[in-house]
Amino acid sequence: MRELMLQGKIDLQSYDKFVLTYGIEDSMTTRRMLKALWSNYVKNGGTTSSIYWAEQFSSPKILNNILSQLDYSGWINVSTVTERHWSEISINEDKLLTYLSSDELMEVRKTKKFKQYVPEHKLSTKVNMTKVNRTYKDTGLIRIGLAMAANTEFYYDCALLNKYKKEIILNTNKGMRKCRELLPDMVHDSASYDEIAVDVVEGLAKEPMLMTMEGNTSDSRGRSIKGALSKVANPIGYKDFRALLTIPE
Repeated sequence: MRELMLQGKIDLQSYDKFVLTYGIEDSMTTRRMLKALWSNYVKNGGTTSSIYWAEQFSSPKILNNILSQLDYSGWINVSTVTERHWSEISINEDKLLTYLSSDELMEVRKTKKFKQYVPEHKLSTKVNMTKVNRTYKDTGLIRIGLAMAANTEFYYDCALLNKYKKEIILNTNKGMRKCRELLPDMVHDSASYDEIAVDVVEGLAKEPMLMTMEGNTSDSRGRSIKGALSKVANPIGYKDFRALLTIPE
């Protein structure tokens, strides 16, 4: 598990035993749940709703048994507020620290979040994917032009980016500064989103890097959802980078 975690990944231990006890489908769902908890932890130390996962398993009883088993083995923490009819799950950091030191764990979080938010050069030939209730389906909507546009290559003008880098970083983290003013107790460490955003901008300023909008999907009304919208410095969400956008000849 240590080597896997150093790669920024996690997996369900004793998977074969889970299959024997709960079957393949529920075991695969358990594996997905653990990976989702790991992803939320890496992102902001957050939790996930057990209400959502109750709908993913074959029965509430199976979910309760699996949560009890993972809780007993130290992998998760479960918090339930009966009065609010609410329950949430989080990965147990103390368990992670039995495999990695706190410095190693912080470095894994930083590396994984940087990869998550840095723009990439991804090409996609899919023209008919529609996002429906958190899943992607072929509903008959075909958007050839939008898919082609999402594959357009571009890079940022590094000379101008370096010239105005300080101001661009301030603009990039403007939203996070407002959040921290409203929530002064918000966790802030070297793997926080605003720190990673600075790393992304610094990386983009070093040399021109070809990227794309990383594919296109549609919402249920046929509107475009570009794959790179979740990335720091994407030209749709960040006006400074929209001004730096350069199309190669």
